[in-house]
Amino acid sequence: IAVLRDDRMHDDEGALAVLARLVPEDPGDADARQRLLEVGRRQGVHAQVAGVLATAAERAETPALRGEILMRVAAIYADSVGDGERAEATYRRVLAIDENDPELVLPAARALEAIYAASDRQAQLVEMLKVQVRLEPDVPARSHLLGRLGELCDTALGDRAGAIEAWRARLEDDPQDPAALAALDGLYERTEAWSELVGV
Repeated sequence: IAVLRDDRMHDDEGALAVLARLVPEDPGDADARQRLLEVGRRQGVHAQVAGVLATAAERAETPALRGEILMRVAAIYADSVGDGERAEATYRRVLAIDENDPELVLPAARALEAIYAASDRQAQLVEMLKVQVRLEPDVPARSHLLGRLGELCDTALGDRAGAIEAWRARLEDDPQDPAALAALDGLYERTEAWSELVGV
């Protein structure tokens, strides 16, 4: 019915009403979700579409599907509605689905990283970098994250212990890493950790 209203009758309002009922009833129907997005975009009812999809996410049968739908909801709030608070809350719902699943957590953590970097929320930014470090399988990417984490802990938060921990973790991946060695050298000097300095 929704397809008929959308394609043949060009009845966006009617199609939207049908899809708003259909999508939560069958969250796995990717075509219906896409049509809902398209009709909602033409009608300019982004917040309504996000609400329908959020309901569908709650009824999704698998964590992967729930995460996929919620990521779309968060993107709508961020990009189309302009509601950063709801976007942030929705990305955090994705994190909570399964905190040990990289495919779910990493995209949401990266999105939150961008939000916190743009709003200069350093403590939350450090939190998201730590989440990514824990699950990032790619060693160069993890090394980059640890470098940013070490710098932020030291310069933005004044957390020298946290900075040392981050740089030491990076050194475990590459014992000859010049950036990590130099950072630790400076941190040990400033904290007067002379015994640690000798080992660098």
